Amino acid sequence: MKKLAISLAIVMLLPLMFAFNSSAGVTGAESYVDDIEHHPTTIVKRDDRTYVITTNVFDGVYTRTFYKRDWGTWNIGAMSFKPNGGSEITFVAASTDWEYVFRAGKTAGSIAFCGGNHGNEKMIDMKFYNGVTGAELNLEDKKPVTVDLLKIVENTQIYFNAAPTDVFANVERIYYYNGNSIYNECNYEIVQDTYFSLSYTAMMPINKGYGSTIVYNLEDGTTREWNSKTSDTFTYKDFEGPFDRGNSALSVNIYGYNDPRYQFGVEVLTKEDSTDNFKNTSKTFYWDMSKGQNKLYFSRFPDSGSELVANGETWNTITKWDFNFVDDSTEESEVSEEVSEEVSAEESVAESSEAVSVVAESEEVSETPDTGSQGTAIFVVMAILSAASLIVIKTRKAL
Repeated sequence: MKKLAISLAIVMLLPLMFAFNSSAGVTGAESYVDDIEHHPTTIVKRDDRTYVITTNVFDGVYTRTFYKRDWGTWNIGAMSFKPNGGSEITFVAASTDWEYVFRAGKTAGSIAFCGGNHGNEKMIDMKFYNGVTGAELNLEDKKPVTVDLLKIVENTQIYFNAAPTDVFANVERIYYYNGNSIYNECNYEIVQDTYFSLSYTAMMPINKGYGSTIVYNLEDGTTREWNSKTSDTFTYKDFEGPFDRGNSALSVNIYGYNDPRYQFGVEVLTKEDSTDNFKNTSKTFYWDMSKGQNKLYFSRFPDSGSELVANGETWNTITKWDFNFVDDSTEESEVSEEVSEEVSAEESVAESSEAVSVVAESEEVSETPDTGSQGTAIFVVMAILSAASLIVIKTRKAL
């Protein structure tokens, strides 16, 4: 019921808030770190090629690995969950990449896969930090360390195919791990003219049994669902399954037939640099990849032909991966409770609306307020917040 009250308050508040042209700050990608919820997260160095990261969520232990590739870079690896009293469930095996892969070349005729799972990338350095305090972590003694927010900073260089000294991009990767999320920010500096064709700025591999269904949250406000084959009905050779291309979606939700309560949200926070505003044909797409796995891609650059990117260009991409457990019984209970209290909530909305009208009339608030008047903006927002509080009070009384 509290959720309903808060939602009603927000519905009343948002229209007036957006009526003002505020210059108080920028939201979205630039402030994403401040919005990350802190949650105790433990990391331990298991061996020279693997770090294990765990958090206690959803009445179980959520585990992710961070592992070293043969060419020296470190990538997001496996992902699993062990419910209390149950068996471990592997959602992702450490076999393919999440961060990025580029098709790039010194000429339009020499384009090849570079970076990520395809090599042609070298490690410069990597450090681990307490994401709250900024203190560097010492993990070399292989003892577990727990922080409220884990931060990893890795610097790499991507080079042209089989040419380690011919670098075309410097990359700073910044990872944040909290309770049920992974964030990855990549800062790219292109250091020589480079030709690019269809490339992937963020991905997610997933066990088919937990990722057979994808729901795209399209830019026009609608959703679109697509279903892959199951492991039993997949009749293609591995890596020759169909693609579902062309979805203008910055976020998706993924789940599967084994247990649809386990769900995975993926979102890119940087539309222009991650997708180039969906100019290509593939856009966001899903691959029915093999008998055991599917894979999500956010793409950039032409599907055919190439695009020249000049020396000195920079990009900033931010991707978020969420793991969630959606308990149907809890949702049904909440819906039933909200419906039973609907009348009381409607009465609260009516009374609070009257209060807003009285305040507006007494202060002669214009329907199209002066966007330069900070005082008026603050006053109206405070008035709406006061009115919204009536909703919460009334609703609590209804309980």
